[in-house]
Amino acid sequence: MDELVVEFLTESKEMLDTVENDLIALENDPSQSRQLIPAIFRAVHTVKGTTGFFGFSKLESVAHVAENLLSALRDGVIPLTAERSTLLLRFVDSGRKLLQNIEQCGAEGDFDFSELEERLTAAVSNRADGGAASAALIPATAPAVARPAEAAAVFAPETAVAPVPAQAPVSAPVTIEEEADEAAAPEQRTDAGDGGGGARKGPQSDGTVRVRVEILDKLMNLVGELVLARNELLELTTIHEAEPFQATAQRLSLVTSELQEQVMNARMQPIKGLFNRIPRIVRDVAFKSQKLVTLGMEGENTELDKALLEALADPLTHLVRNSVDHGIETPETRAQLGKPLEGHLLLRANHEGGQVVVEVVDDGAGIDTDKIRRKAVEKGLLSAERAAQLSNREALDIIFLAGFSTAKAVTNISGRGVGMDVVRSNIDRIGGSVELSSTPGQGTNVRINLPLTLAIIPALIVISDEQRFAIPQASVLELLCLGQGGSHSEIEYIHGTPVYRLRGKLLPLVHLNRLLGLDKSGEPAAAREVGATIVVLHANDSKFGLVVDDVLDTVEIVVKPLSRQLKRLAIYSGATIMGDGKVALILDVHALGRRGGLAAGAREHLFAEHAGAVVAEHDEKHAIVLFRGPDDARMAIPLGVVSRLEEIPAKSVQTIGGQSYIQYRNRILPLARINDVVVERRQAPRLADGANENKGPDLVHLVVLADRTRMVGLVVDAILDVSDESLAVRGPSSRGGVVFTALVQDRVTEMLDTEIILGFAGARA
Repeated sequence: MDELVVEFLTESKEMLDTVENDLIALENDPSQSRQLIPAIFRAVHTVKGTTGFFGFSKLESVAHVAENLLSALRDGVIPLTAERSTLLLRFVDSGRKLLQNIEQCGAEGDFDFSELEERLTAAVSNRADGGAASAALIPATAPAVARPAEAAAVFAPETAVAPVPAQAPVSAPVTIEEEADEAAAPEQRTDAGDGGGGARKGPQSDGTVRVRVEILDKLMNLVGELVLARNELLELTTIHEAEPFQATAQRLSLVTSELQEQVMNARMQPIKGLFNRIPRIVRDVAFKSQKLVTLGMEGENTELDKALLEALADPLTHLVRNSVDHGIETPETRAQLGKPLEGHLLLRANHEGGQVVVEVVDDGAGIDTDKIRRKAVEKGLLSAERAAQLSNREALDIIFLAGFSTAKAVTNISGRGVGMDVVRSNIDRIGGSVELSSTPGQGTNVRINLPLTLAIIPALIVISDEQRFAIPQASVLELLCLGQGGSHSEIEYIHGTPVYRLRGKLLPLVHLNRLLGLDKSGEPAAAREVGATIVVLHANDSKFGLVVDDVLDTVEIVVKPLSRQLKRLAIYSGATIMGDGKVALILDVHALGRRGGLAAGAREHLFAEHAGAVVAEHDEKHAIVLFRGPDDARMAIPLGVVSRLEEIPAKSVQTIGGQSYIQYRNRILPLARINDVVVERRQAPRLADGANENKGPDLVHLVVLADRTRMVGLVVDAILDVSDESLAVRGPSSRGGVVFTALVQDRVTEMLDTEIILGFAGARA
């Protein structure tokens, strides 16, 4: 299409979004009428003018009659009522249809908007079908106290939003000269709360530039290829120890990482664009279901990859419609229950643990799990015996089955049993998960966990029967080694399911080679398990262990989609190219759980009695990392904060301004030493103080600690053990940096304060 037409389409869509958001904001807070009605008028006037210039007569015609209605509202000739607001929103929908058809076909198409134009004209002339008989949405006199910006709107089906009285116009008529002045210096408004009617600043043409999505996609693909080449080069320099090229390779690695980050940032968009669609959805569903709903939104500036935003749009829309239609009660019911007449719906987004978490929370009726069990039996989805055995958590998961619905009647909003199963499958497809929790009588919380991006992700590389596979790091909880002492008794079988005793609880296991049909050796299973590794994974709020032969490393991989012929292999979510040029398949953790019969805690009831016996037989134990510090002191930290145990060349440590660093997995990792963390009885020389850094041992032992936002390497003399221990506390802290002392393996051991260690992350230059 011609570049001018593309620019017209983009700007017109933005204008219609602005009109919709401002109309919703005006319904939420009528006190903004003096600012919003003229702003809506100007936006529609601009759309009409540009469509006329390009010859799109249908859009120009419907925009013209909408402009007439807005002119009368602006001048105070007629009041703004709920019906007139709805007609203007219908104009927005019609405009979007026409723009979409122009974008796809180059023409407006054969749409007929004569009925809408007649109703808009009737609304201007104050006839009954224009809504003149309704109560006004804007009161005749402005309210003494305007609603706070934080309080989102109440969408009342029968409450009107308001006339601007003819004798007291909302604002003086705007002359052509005034419109020109305002166009030259766009009005700067501050944000007025999450309905979208708040702040929009004037265009900053010198600060931004429009880039087509296909260009960003191409850039991302090229950066992906560059990352693959970088990984291959680093592997070659490691294998061949080509020291003259190592510095250049490291420099290339840093530049590639920075370029990758910047290109990914270019694809990141605030979730606000998606959230801005929600007020209209809530308004329409509340009107149809005769409910009062207060909408709140938090974290609109949380950024997410554009592809993930597009994939999230339909699931989020369905969840919001469900919350209003199924969750929130009618005003009459809420009054009988002693609740506020207005139900509250909250959308919240935030970054958490390297992922984006989106929540839909309502204070409605909640979910009755007994009702779900009965409905599932009625629809033949479960037997009565099986339904009675389900825990409440398992009963909630029935909602995600295809064809399930608790609605009493089928409406144009819900009731057909189509939706929640699609929500989960769509979220699973993009590497996310859906968690549902509910309290009857108090409300429901749906939590969606999403990766930040789909293009380049950190992954754990594992080996099974000499084949390499990649597991997304976001799903990995911890690693466990089997049979290090020559024993394979750690794995037990309950009802034919292999399990592992992990800190007093039974962890169900899936053997990757058996699941994929790779085990052709004929050896007994117990013999193969000695020396194997359990990768503890989480999927759909359940934990299970994946048994593999070995674990290689954590690397950044470029996700390549599977070809159409391989799409039926649901256990794989994609493929990647490793540093040696060979292909490794990316495992779908959720599919692994389902294939192993472990999804959604399906086997938890089998282990409940056994797990209780295990807890009764053993004292509570804690997973810890034991290491040796200065003066042969034995020390420990909880395993839960440990990311990796590493050995690095001493010469790779660099000191800047008294703080030591190393390059670690494409980032700069600050180092802390025992002497920095605890108050030493005598001060020993630091490892990398300049004079000593090349005189110490060839290798440095690191315990890498990490939480959601920080990562630090703790330098220790030697790593002794990783084990589960009953900590017999012998006394309080004997010096700063130590939480307490305990008897571990018959030796007095100091438990270090991990918060002090992680505090060194703030020392990064």
